[in-house]
Amino acid sequence: MPPADRHRAYFPDVPPPAVERVPRVLPGIPGPNLARQSGVSYWEIPVSTSNISCQEDALISSFIASCRRSLSMPGVQPHREMILGPDRPNLRPLLDMHTHLLGSLGLQGPYTQTSSGQPLVDIIRSIFDGNRIEFPLERVGNFLLFRALIGWLVQPTRETYIGLREIFPPQSNQQTIPHPQWMDLILWPQLRNTIIARQDLYNTAEFRQTYGTNIRLKNWPVTITEAFTVDFSTGAIYATNDFVEYVWDLRNWSMHENFTRRYPELGGYLGQGWSV
Repeated sequence: MPPADRHRAYFPDVPPPAVERVPRVLPGIPGPNLARQSGVSYWEIPVSTSNISCQEDALISSFIASCRRSLSMPGVQPHREMILGPDRPNLRPLLDMHTHLLGSLGLQGPYTQTSSGQPLVDIIRSIFDGNRIEFPLERVGNFLLFRALIGWLVQPTRETYIGLREIFPPQSNQQTIPHPQWMDLILWPQLRNTIIARQDLYNTAEFRQTYGTNIRLKNWPVTITEAFTVDFSTGAIYATNDFVEYVWDLRNWSMHENFTRRYPELGGYLGQGWSV
């Protein structure tokens, strides 16, 4: 069994990709966000979610609901760490399958801590394992992005909305069409709009795993080890500031050509450098 498989959450077997193509997908038309509702700031307009459709939905939705309950308790003062964990989260649980990388970082032997103590890290790790996001930079990069999005979903303030930068501000279809929560995690705004418009085609385990297997962070300009710093007293691993900024530039993300072979109608929604 490959090392990554030992960490992967169970999902039902996905049938091989179908041979047929979808010639006339009716995509959502990318456009501005909804106009401000009366008495509601634009950062407070929520995404419109449907019933839980898969394990990813269950994990994300239950975490968001739990955080909202905690923040609504009398006497609780909302703060970022209650939702997202430490400002600098320990990323080692996301990287433990990559023993060669750990060795290059100077870390030997198994991690003694059986639980990360960071619920969001554990949830995102389970989602990555289930959808086969296995490369180390992609795992860490996606986690850093998702962390900001979930912060806004839990607590939609001006500050958390600004934290979405140019990647995650909700698009028109996200705000008007009920859809599974996992679709909000898709990086490309126009791609999110499109798959939400055609959930009959894309709300499948096959799509999620094809997306996860083929997403790439491209052209990181230095060695992989320079994306991280290590606290040798604890074995914790942290992302460098340079790497955090790199992953927030959507131009640095792409899809392997296998994604557009399976879904050729979606290639135009991936922006510049849409395949590698």
